[in-house]
Formats: sequence, C-alpha cells, structure tokens
Amino acid sequence: MSTRTTAATDMQAFDLRGGLFQLVGPTLASAVGFWAWMLISPIQRFHAEGMDLSEGQVSLMLATAVLVGAIGRIFTGALTDRFGARRMFTVMLLATVPAVLLVALAGSLGSFALLIVAGIYLGIGGLIFAVGIRRAAKACASN
Repeated sequence: MSTRTTAATDMQAFDLRGGLFQLVGPTLASAVGFWAWMLISPIQRFHAEGMDLSEGQVSLMLATAVLVGAIGRIFTGALTDRFGARRMFTVMLLATVPAVLLVALAGSLGSFALLIVAGIYLGIGGLIFAVGIRRAAKACASN
C-alpha cells in the first residue's frame, strides 16, 4: 500500500462531516435535560424560606428528582433500545418542559406536596443521560 493510500484511509477515519452534529446535538440536549433535572437545587433556598420548610423537607424535595433520575435510567435505556435515541430525546425533552413549569407553579402556590410531585416529574430530565449515552455512542461508532 502506498503512502498516499494510507493517508487517505487515515483521513476517512477522522472525517467528522455529519458525525459532528450527531455528537454535538446529543451533548446539547443532555445539557438541557440536566439543567431541568437539577433546576430544583439552586432554587431550593427560596422555596425553603417561602414555605418555611424543615431541613428534612428540603432534603426530600432535592432527593426526589435525583432518585427518579437514577432508578428510571434502567427503563429509559430499554425504551431507547426499542424506539431509538432520536425519538426518545424528543419525548424526554418535551416531557421535561411541563415539569419545569410545575416547579414554578408549586413555588408560587406555596404547596410542598406539589413541589414533591414536581420533583418526581423533574426526574425525567435526569433520564436523558441514558438516551444521550446511547446516541453519542452510535454517532462515534458510525464514524
């Protein structure tokens, strides 16, 4: 094999046209999902002061989204294998939007129970990790 053929083969291995978007897209979508998932953490101080919550209630409020995000990855991974990462990204991000709005509503109403429900629903944003890993792995494997 000549040097010219070897160089051309090496360049094809590192050609990211098309693959770059397939890698950057899931990364950005994952960042948005993680932002929504952890949204409750930076605003917990305002909720705690406004609703006069105890430390145990604040801990429960913060733990719900993390717990749902951690446990739900098992099911999300299986659904991603079945329906594909592109569809699951869309579903997960669209399902996270009402959860963010529900956190705002719970804070304005001063309802701790609604805040817990919002935290459970926000756990969907943490599930995006299982989808993003699968999508990015496919993008890297195809190049």
